Amino acid sequence: PAETEPASTLKLHQSADQVEDGVSQAEKRHWLRLMVREGWPVDRIALAAGVGVRSVYAGVLEVCERLGRGGLDLAPWNPVVEVLFPIGQFTPSSRCVHARSIPAGRAAYCPICHASGLDDLPELKIDPRTTPKPEPKEPEPKAPEPKKDETRRERRAKARKEARR
Repeated sequence: PAETEPASTLKLHQSADQVEDGVSQAEKRHWLRLMVREGWPVDRIALAAGVGVRSVYAGVLEVCERLGRGGLDLAPWNPVVEVLFPIGQFTPSSRCVHARSIPAGRAAYCPICHASGLDDLPELKIDPRTTPKPEPKEPEPKAPEPKKDETRRERRAKARKEARR
């Protein structure tokens, strides 16, 4: 995978298509691939390639402009999904439009039962190796227990006195 590649493999094909900034078009395309397909942040790509963050931004922008609008294929990652709304009003008591389960591979989503035909796609599965761990919850501070010999009036007076300080 791309994560284990040493920095030297990020320097690709530096001969014929070299430009004035010293970075080949193939390397810039590789940066774009790392960003889009692998989800690498720009600073990580810059560190691995041994260039500045601005160079990565400029290179990726240049490749996107050269490829044009249709050159970057993101269809498997950003599918167009048909939303199956019920006929009439959409209320919490609405019934699902689909009679059975949505067939696997169909780009449809039911907002009532939250079913989709794309649920089984491997691209949409959560990878536990790359999922960040949840932040630990801070324990709630415990209220100090009142002393047995204090009355409620005394405790409230003491709290008001401390609040004035």
